[in-house]
Amino acid sequence: MSTFFDNQACNALEDIEVKDGTYFVTGATGFIGRYIVLSLLHICRHDKARVKVIAAVRDKKKAEEIYRAYLQESYFEIMEQDMTEPYHFDENIDYLIHAAVRKQTVDNDSFSVFHDNMLATKEILCFAQEKKVRKILLISTCSVYGDLLLQGITDECHLGGNDSMNAKLCYAESKRASEYMFACGLEQMSLCGSIVRLFSVYGPGMDFASPNVFADLFRQAMIGEKIKINGSGQGVRNFSYIRDVIYGIFTVLYAGENGEAYNVGSKNADISILGLAEKLGEKTGRRLEIEAERLSPNGRETIQAARMERIGSIAKQPATSIEEGLEKMISFYSNYVLLQKVIDEMDSL
Repeated sequence: MSTFFDNQACNALEDIEVKDGTYFVTGATGFIGRYIVLSLLHICRHDKARVKVIAAVRDKKKAEEIYRAYLQESYFEIMEQDMTEPYHFDENIDYLIHAAVRKQTVDNDSFSVFHDNMLATKEILCFAQEKKVRKILLISTCSVYGDLLLQGITDECHLGGNDSMNAKLCYAESKRASEYMFACGLEQMSLCGSIVRLFSVYGPGMDFASPNVFADLFRQAMIGEKIKINGSGQGVRNFSYIRDVIYGIFTVLYAGENGEAYNVGSKNADISILGLAEKLGEKTGRRLEIEAERLSPNGRETIQAARMERIGSIAKQPATSIEEGLEKMISFYSNYVLLQKVIDEMDSL
């Protein structure tokens, strides 16, 4: 995971009244977790709130590189932790954000992915109960909607389903099951918590090695490769800029109702995959040869556009347009050398 990030995106909490207290964030070296922690540290550094941040990570050395500018600060601490093991921490915790996740990397690790994500949810719930936290937030994914993604999201409270015998869907089903475990934990352990479901999040420092359509198209456009699209490219996504997502996460943390799930994305940022490829061509000034591959056997294009009725009721929805987001990305990765440096850095981790 790259140590590069967008400094401007780290001020996502400037328009939010950040509450005093100790914040415990799991998955703090991941793309989302890193921006959550950095946004809180930005508030600390500018004396906007009395906050302490505990970053729970699997690899402390990697975390020290990412947060090297804050290692000597009294309001920041790194805790090395296997997310599937019980947590041991002496201090009180006010807010707990669970952003740690294991994603599928090779064909034969589906059991481990499902097992680890479920066990991680169980351990963090037990930890939250022990610490009597004010609020626990689970970072989830739109993948939990399963079949509903083929027809568009109706609302946050209705889930579809997936083929339970398809091991390739282990990540989506592990997050879906984690949501159910989370709901049960809130009730049985008398916890206060909410769920945030994310869509296609992008921004500086994202993982270009992940199977992510934005990462693929952006990398290809920046280094002048032929762009390949699976299917016709008519499938719609909500491409959410990282600053909007962080704003949404903290909005739900503070104002989200107990036991509710919220879709978080960028307002008015829905676009087809083909449309994204075309805009990348326009923005980079390169002539792109788009090669659309065959449709899937069912002939349908997936729609992953966020319906954000619930979050719209508790806050003004963030609204970084796809044009503005692309300009930020292109400006950040303004040359091949920087982009390649990021990719090489990720490959070495």
